[in-house]
Amino acid sequence: GPADRLLTYNRVEGLVAGVKLTVGIPLGYGVELDGQGAYAAASKRFRHRETLRVRLSPFQEDTRLELGFADHVVPYGSNRPAGNALRALVGAADEQDYLRRREGWVGLTWAENRRGTARLRYETARETSVSTHTDFSLFGNHRLLGENVPVDEGWDRALAAEVTAGSWDQGRQAIRLRHRVAGGALGGSFSYSRFEAEARVRRYLPGNPEVVLEAGYVRVGGSPPRQEMADLGGLSTVRGFDRRSPAGTTSPSDSCRTGLPDDRTRVGKASFHARLELLLPFDLLRRTGLPVLRSARVQFVPWADAGRVWRGNSDRWLTAAGLGLQRYLGPFGRGAYLRFDIAVPLGPDRPDDLRFYLRFARGWF
Repeated sequence: GPADRLLTYNRVEGLVAGVKLTVGIPLGYGVELDGQGAYAAASKRFRHRETLRVRLSPFQEDTRLELGFADHVVPYGSNRPAGNALRALVGAADEQDYLRRREGWVGLTWAENRRGTARLRYETARETSVSTHTDFSLFGNHRLLGENVPVDEGWDRALAAEVTAGSWDQGRQAIRLRHRVAGGALGGSFSYSRFEAEARVRRYLPGNPEVVLEAGYVRVGGSPPRQEMADLGGLSTVRGFDRRSPAGTTSPSDSCRTGLPDDRTRVGKASFHARLELLLPFDLLRRTGLPVLRSARVQFVPWADAGRVWRGNSDRWLTAAGLGLQRYLGPFGRGAYLRFDIAVPLGPDRPDDLRFYLRFARGWF
């Protein structure tokens, strides 16, 4: 089948396409070998990923040992909009930052089900900058396609733990905690720790509008490389503020390992962001009675975002409010809705009076 863990389109690799082969070995312990290979059109490099999964007991289907190796390009930073590859290909709107990661890992996974998941993993990886970029898209001015700032290069050797409680996609509330420790006795080029917490809750209000509250917190310690710093800006945190600042308006964070500039909008050693969305349960356009608008089936979603960083290049809160108009596409998870957002950045640091976004939004089922 297609190499689903590698298949993508982005500004530094162009189209990445390939195949995978998955082999199950009937030993009673659920042994599975998954090999994927793909070719990146822009960098003209072969990317691959090999994973061996072994169920540790025939009576405990959710407890698995995993060993893997990969050479691929991955995004970093907080901005991870849904359908980013499609947005990049169609509208030159690639709003992620990338690095090349050649890594090996071994890990354990417990209780991977709707109630929650726990993972523990050791990773060793060589992280390098990616400078090759493509300027192709069907529409757009290619401004976002042509940017990818260098990272702090070196070996990242770390222990990483993750716990998720609740259902991240289908439940009405969920929380995810991650902690990563690198360097020290583990060796490598970097010595740091990074803690992440994310929470989401959904509730119905009187009259059946649904309110969704999301919040995230990141804190890093030690001497982290720039790619592990906490940051804000873009569709995933505070809408209305780009993930990148205009050229020449930022200064390097005093907590970066090197003197290289980092032009992400806000970057520091800690960050917090929260967003509130109100999903209205009635079709306002249908009530107009106009034939075209009556059949549009558009849902209105007023929202508000806020966030800030600490010990970095800013000490001010970013705030924004706006209105989303979304239309249901299908049960596609993070891409279930086609969404148009009108964002109003607030405060003295606002870059514009209005910002407009065409994107995909999560479906709640």
